[in-house]
Amino acid sequence: MMTYDAIVLGGGKGKRLNLGYNKILYTLNGRYVFEYALEPFINDPRCVRIIVVLNAQDRKQLKEAISHKKVIITSGGENRKDSVYQGLLQTQSSYVLIHDGARPFVQLSVIDRVLHCLKTHASVTAALPAKDTMAKTENERIVKHVDRSDLVRIQTPQGFWRDTIIKAYETPAQSVEPITCDVTLVKAAINITGTTVHGDEKTMKLTTREDATILEGIAHVTNRS
Repeated sequence: MMTYDAIVLGGGKGKRLNLGYNKILYTLNGRYVFEYALEPFINDPRCVRIIVVLNAQDRKQLKEAISHKKVIITSGGENRKDSVYQGLLQTQSSYVLIHDGARPFVQLSVIDRVLHCLKTHASVTAALPAKDTMAKTENERIVKHVDRSDLVRIQTPQGFWRDTIIKAYETPAQSVEPITCDVTLVKAAINITGTTVHGDEKTMKLTTREDATILEGIAHVTNRS
């Protein structure tokens, strides 16, 4: 059985939601967003350990959710890159999956596809095709339409060979600051191109009020509600 460690990131201010607190603490059907995000990794026997990156204040509210024996808690850094690196230092398995804790409904089928691809590729991300017509704008005016056939919407989890992702994080990659995508970092730092596998529309990120409405609907119908 192919085993792995998961890093679940708990950063996120929720500014566009006007919450005044970390958006992973937003509740869907009576449960925190972060609880949903952890659940598939807790239930997956291939996941050996879950490194949860959280600040001290949020740990108190998530005490029960993060009490599972698989969970290792570590503090984040000043930015996302520092937080991921702190999580990586706690990993031991040959494969590492990195997931955004503000994406509550990652599907096991997506984890399966990421792990299968990791057998032959060192850097993998879940992604979905761009559906809408895409265009480049300047000063709110369309200046050029972009061919969407080559565009994807990046999701998480993203998977890596552990040695590869640690090497990338320990190699300066100034051109990709600030880091929002680990596959991008690996490409910029050590020139390993990421490979995509098909994601899932339900693995959407909580960013806006519109997202919250959709996710609340998913929470009511999912078998993890």
